[in-house]
Amino acid sequence: MKVHLICAVAAVGFVCIAAGILQADEASSTNDLFMARFAGKWKIDTSLTERIGGRASQSSFEIRKDSSILEKLPKDQLVKVKEGGVFGAGLLIRGEKSSPFVLSQAGGVLMLVYFRDRDGEPLADSESMFFAQVIGSKRDKDMLFLGGDSEAEAFRAYVRQE
Repeated sequence: MKVHLICAVAAVGFVCIAAGILQADEASSTNDLFMARFAGKWKIDTSLTERIGGRASQSSFEIRKDSSILEKLPKDQLVKVKEGGVFGAGLLIRGEKSSPFVLSQAGGVLMLVYFRDRDGEPLADSESMFFAQVIGSKRDKDMLFLGGDSEAEAFRAYVRQE
């Protein structure tokens, strides 16, 4: 009886460890795949943005993958974004300015959370926006929709600039 119990516990432990490794590998490959399609240069699609009621304000930006961003965030900011899960990290580049960002979620809605300095404290302030990405049949057909962090703000539509 003892041998069967020990074997059963060992088998369950092995299955749990294997499942944990598999989940980590799947999550990592999913994040890499997602960030590979998210990274790049994006420009506003004015007509589609106006069609959905958004303002065609920010004309273009670039997304660069950089997972080391997580190591640079202040601990309190990192704790907040990890609550929703981290799906990727990198730099959001707009003109001459770049802001570290993390892809996360809140209430099941995907969010891009970017960080900036406040009162001389590096990365002490965060801003967020809803986002949705539509993967096209080819990379140049991908679309990206960014909105505010409330339902009152309409989304803006972006297409690849590359």
